[in-house]
Amino acid sequence: MIELSASNPEPDFEDVVNQYERELYRLILVQVEDPQIAEDLTQEAFLNAYRSFSSRNVDDDLHLWLCRFALEQCKSYWRSKWREEEEGASE
Repeated sequence: MIELSASNPEPDFEDVVNQYERELYRLILVQVEDPQIAEDLTQEAFLNAYRSFSSRNVDDDLHLWLCRFALEQCKSYWRSKWREEEEGASE
C-alpha cells in the first residue's frame, strides 16, 4: 500500500507503478489476449498517466484513475487494428 505523509499528500509515481503494474497488465491482457501487446500497452498507459499525474484531481481514486488510462490504451489498440483490417479489406 502506498503511504502518504501530511507534508507530501502525493505518492511517488514509482511507488504507484510498483503497486499497480501487475493489476493493470492483467486488465489489459484480458482485453487484448496477447502478452507482448499487453506489456507494451501497460507501459504506454503508465507513460500517459505519468504525464497527467501532477494535474490529476487528488480526490480521484488512484486505482480507477489508472484503469481509465489502461482501458483507453486498449480502445486505441482495437481502433488501430480495426483500421488496419478495414484498409486491408478495401485493397
